[in-house]
Amino acid sequence: MTYSAMPEFNKETLLELFDAKMRRNGRFVGRHVERLERVTRVTGPSADQLDNLITWSNLDESTADGVIDEQIAHFARIRHHFEWLMYGHDQPHNLVDRLNARGFEHESNEEVVVAPSADIGEFEPPENIDVRALDDPARVVDVMAVQSVDSERILFQSWPRCAKQAPYCQKFR
Repeated sequence: MTYSAMPEFNKETLLELFDAKMRRNGRFVGRHVERLERVTRVTGPSADQLDNLITWSNLDESTADGVIDEQIAHFARIRHHFEWLMYGHDQPHNLVDRLNARGFEHESNEEVVVAPSADIGEFEPPENIDVRALDDPARVVDVMAVQSVDSERILFQSWPRCAKQAPYCQKFR
């Protein structure tokens, strides 16, 4: 599919796809994954915080506190530290406050950055980073293989110049 044939996506559609493919149903090699009604819980081989994650949640005002408490109790039972990956579009709107009230430390927001590659222009990626155009849908398999090799958190971020070079670059918070 060429760029011109790609469908237009709105913010909500892109975030739904990101949540479904990368957070709810992502591949976490070497870890036990539980896709529960309200969270996707990933348990790794060690008790280290980076091995154990809540990667996705579907919470609202009435369910958030109970689900957070359930996850804390679960990881306490197995004596594992864990991290709650949270994005700006996660609900309820005060999820950070609810997690902080239970002892979580808010380090930074995870972000999803989307821009048509043709609009970004020329830029130099950081050292040791190889950036290539994904112009063949069949190559997505290669991307998934690379991501499954390093099963630590996969962060979607942009270089600072992206916003300056591409007026279409949007940060979804």
